[in-house]
Amino acid sequence: MKGRIFIFLFALPFFGVGVWMGYSAGADLADAWQMRQWVPVQGTLLRAGYETHSGDDSYTYEAYADYTYVYGGQQYRSDRVAIAGGADNIGDYQQDLGRHLVGIQDRGESVVVYVNPDQPSEAILDRSLRWGLIGFKSIFLFTFGGVGLGLIIYVLRKPKVKDLSAEEYRDRPWLANDKWQTAFIKSDSKAAMRVGWAIAAFWNLVSAPLPFVIYAEVTEKNNLPALLGLLFPLVGVGLITWAVRRTLEWNRFGPAPLTLDPFPGSIGGHVGGTIEVNLPYDANAQFSLTLSKPVQLRFRQRQEPQPHGESRMAGHAGGTCIVRRQRFAVELSL
Repeated sequence: MKGRIFIFLFALPFFGVGVWMGYSAGADLADAWQMRQWVPVQGTLLRAGYETHSGDDSYTYEAYADYTYVYGGQQYRSDRVAIAGGADNIGDYQQDLGRHLVGIQDRGESVVVYVNPDQPSEAILDRSLRWGLIGFKSIFLFTFGGVGLGLIIYVLRKPKVKDLSAEEYRDRPWLANDKWQTAFIKSDSKAAMRVGWAIAAFWNLVSAPLPFVIYAEVTEKNNLPALLGLLFPLVGVGLITWAVRRTLEWNRFGPAPLTLDPFPGSIGGHVGGTIEVNLPYDANAQFSLTLSKPVQLRFRQRQEPQPHGESRMAGHAGGTCIVRRQRFAVELSL
């Protein structure tokens, strides 16, 4: 129980960051959609430019402006410049917009102001949507929010720990595991494939901005050690390769369900069953099979009327594995 509470509390900040970034990106998209109907009028700049904010190891920029405009015979004043407020360093948008507004003011020209006809006190100078900023927020949405949501779902769906001393499990302890309720056991190959893609997506989304940051560090500051950061995208490529291999494995073998016979298998005694794999029958095919450590089975098909294979069991007596031809699969009996 304590472990669940810890995981849940650990996941909440991640989920919160994802929700906040999702809300922020969604608000930008909604504003851009609504502002399509706003009316352009001529305005006068009172001041304009951009500010530079220094952090621990980077600078952020924020374009600013004060302007007046007339709508419906009444004068208004506003300072909203762009859809997304605040400073950032995503591209050169803030600097370029600030310089553009300074140029208009220096030349004494009027500036185009977009006014909300339903609420004329609301106005903006640039109603364009910054897709780079939306993408940046989406990274946090899917990575932090995805991790937080995944952990929360895991905690909520994880089966409760069962008391093995209970009467119903005293003589049949395997029933405490939900996966061992029947002789039919599904493989974890599909789950492994999904986990592989989830980890690969998370890692690559987090490391996606790194090449752009590293490029700026190397070209502008000659910071060659920053090239070590390229290891993160390379690891991402490796994770994608791993996920692709898991996918190919799933497509090749399918769910590979195991049907135990006898059920349950006895500890230190006989363990048997049948595994069905989505492979066409091949008399020369070889298979390598691993049971729970330290038992290992290896067998190959023989060209006989009833094909079978030989098995070797570490520390145990030898057994046989029967390979049967099915219509759409091969059945392996242990």
